[in-house]
Amino acid sequence: MLKFILIIIILSIIIEHILSIKNNDSISNDAIIPIIKHKKHKHKHKNINKYKNIEYDNPNPWNKVIYNPYNKYLYTFFINIDIPSFNNYHDWKKILNNIEYIPKNKELAISTQDEETAIAIINLIIMTFTNKISIDDIISKDLINISIIKTKENIDIKEKFREQINEYIYYQNNNTDINDNSNIIPQQVNNKQTNIMENINAYDGNDYSYL
Repeated sequence: MLKFILIIIILSIIIEHILSIKNNDSISNDAIIPIIKHKKHKHKHKNINKYKNIEYDNPNPWNKVIYNPYNKYLYTFFINIDIPSFNNYHDWKKILNNIEYIPKNKELAISTQDEETAIAIINLIIMTFTNKISIDDIISKDLINISIIKTKENIDIKEKFREQINEYIYYQNNNTDINDNSNIIPQQVNNKQTNIMENINAYDGNDYSYL
């Protein structure tokens, strides 16, 4: 009986010792395993997809530009202008579906991918308003495409067209005839030299050779 009791005591000591070793190993392993904290990376997104509506106090020639990255045409340019003939405007609408006139605000809007295209087309539209050229001539001579290409290729042509548009707006706002050479254009409007087109290759030798 005494031997049995001794065996029980010895087994208890051994089991307790084994459990103690396992607990120590567990503590040791926990101590050497590092706790890894994953940092959350904050991505900085640029506002390239943000809708923008920009209005100008001093139009040159645009009084408002809308940028919409979700539209077929990224930009819509607005210009304050009177339409002398709605028949003329409707003729343009048959050619271009990306122009719109808002009678309430007297604004002509054109939607394009860039300003050069808008400048070139508005300049041609104004030339038909002032009877300097007909829409039929523009179509037959492919002047829309020629004008856009040359406006994109040459900054002087772009600025010349901008100047012509500003001149038309100035004459219109002052109720004067744009074809009357006796009218003096203010420096801030006619701020480009008139001879900048002299070295540009002529299209067909007529008054619209810079298109």
